[in-house]
Amino acid sequence: MAYNYDVKLEIANDKVRDVFDFNSIEPQIKEAIEKYHALNTVRNKKNLSYKISPKILEISISSPVKLDVPSKALAKFTRILIELSPELEGTIANGRVFQSIQISIPVSDMDNISSSETLKKLIDIFCDDLESEDIQKKHERLKIQREIKKIIFNVH
Repeated sequence: MAYNYDVKLEIANDKVRDVFDFNSIEPQIKEAIEKYHALNTVRNKKNLSYKISPKILEISISSPVKLDVPSKALAKFTRILIELSPELEGTIANGRVFQSIQISIPVSDMDNISSSETLKKLIDIFCDDLESEDIQKKHERLKIQREIKKIIFNVH
């Protein structure tokens, strides 16, 4: 049985996020995935595939084991991609190249998400700095906050 995850990534550095275009490094993304698949040092070998748009890199991960934090499975891929794409060096912010903006987890795995992971996500949703986000993301996050409050406080 394989576990499948879709992770949407954007450039972590908000100063260059709007000008960076993933299409400009598509050949390097493809090569980084090929090199990742060829590695012998990866535990629980995962299969990666990708889709890109100018601002979003979507990585699909197929894993033989359940991943608690799917985006962490991309660390080696990210290191390979940085080696192949020196222009990514200028996008690093707080030691990160990417930030995940959406992770799709199969509904069947929802009960397996730990309470601590859920709490961490809630803290991110309510405590991350809204000022550094664009208008659309800010509205999305405020909408999610309202929905969570409705559920927690039983508001109809």
